[in-house]
Amino acid sequence: MLAWDEGLSRGVEHLGRWSYHTHNQTDSGNFRFNIAYALRNANYASDLGTTRAAAPFGAATAPITTNNLAFSAGWAFNPAATFNATYGVGFAQQFGSSNSAGIQTWSLGFTFPNLGGKGNSALVAIGQQPYVSGSSVAGQADAPGLTFETNYKFQVTDNIAIQPGIIIESGTNGRETTGANGVGGTTYVPYVVTTFSF
Repeated sequence: MLAWDEGLSRGVEHLGRWSYHTHNQTDSGNFRFNIAYALRNANYASDLGTTRAAAPFGAATAPITTNNLAFSAGWAFNPAATFNATYGVGFAQQFGSSNSAGIQTWSLGFTFPNLGGKGNSALVAIGQQPYVSGSSVAGQADAPGLTFETNYKFQVTDNIAIQPGIIIESGTNGRETTGANGVGGTTYVPYVVTTFSF
């Protein structure tokens, strides 16, 4: 979910792919802060998150413009540990109407570089997937659960890394309680990422 070099625009990415994107970064060695902006014009407000985050105005099909802001910070307070935080907010407006909505996401985490060996690292993080924090359409505000992620990267060689991990999502789909998009209780997503560098 989070790593020192992955936090640049994670909050914005969680709110969806963009048609326009810009960012600014400050790096003082042990502390890094990023701010990013993205403008999105699409039929959905977000590619990720709850069903309502994607469609904050219900089943309406009119295109949506979303102005997204993301803030991320990392603090290497110790050679063996880094604290990371991200926050993303989107302001959605439906074309041809006065409908508007707010979408938010956040995460907090720790990374532990070189844990168990040079090049290895561990991560633990908690946060919330993108959800509708408020909408002008009655009944569209969401009730998100929490997301927990942990993984461990094995630096097998200078060119190969294997990173097993798991994501645990409670209240998987916010307030959706019926049909195919109903709440799935707790969802477990194990994964393995293999990276080849040349």
